[in-house]
Amino acid sequence: ARSGDLLICAVGIGDDPCEALGYVRSTFGPDFMTEDEKHKLDFLWITDFPMFEVGANQKLKCSHHPFTMPNAEDTVALRDYANKGNSIDGLLQIRGQSFDLVCNGIELGGGSVRIHTEELQRYILEECLGHTPEQVEATFQHLLSAFSVGCPPHGGFALGMDRLLMLMCNAQSLMDVIAFPKSTNGNELMTGSPAVTSNEQLDEYNLRKKENA
Repeated sequence: ARSGDLLICAVGIGDDPCEALGYVRSTFGPDFMTEDEKHKLDFLWITDFPMFEVGANQKLKCSHHPFTMPNAEDTVALRDYANKGNSIDGLLQIRGQSFDLVCNGIELGGGSVRIHTEELQRYILEECLGHTPEQVEATFQHLLSAFSVGCPPHGGFALGMDRLLMLMCNAQSLMDVIAFPKSTNGNELMTGSPAVTSNEQLDEYNLRKKENA
């Protein structure tokens, strides 16, 4: 820190201090930037996200989603969870192969490398997240069956082009750069959507309107 700098600290439990400081940064940060800084695009890849976190009622949940492949270096620690009394402390140190692309503090996109083996997917769902085998079979059988016959390693990434355009245009809102922005009450003004559907339109697609819905 230098003379004239402002340091802000926050104290709290869990992610609350980080979320509070993030709000302060995103709300007041632009007021302290020069014009050149406002038009500069600073990109950042964020990796090594924790795979698990503690949710409501101290129950373990996935930080991203339960199909994220854990980091190869953390495989032993992941397996030790079932072998050492199911203490969640070790699981909270497991990193997942998920990633975010950030520009000027705004998330542009994210993705992950996915689990592609039946055995590991069952382990995550049953041993780590506490789903019963019956629940897993009822909900994820189609996925596990695909894994059992051979699924190649795979991953994905989704980029929000509208967010990137917003930054490139120095716009204040996504509504300034998307083709059909919605109003605050969810209406799309150009096409008048949503609108009442006529009986002729319903008949064309063999649909029936439910009365008193």
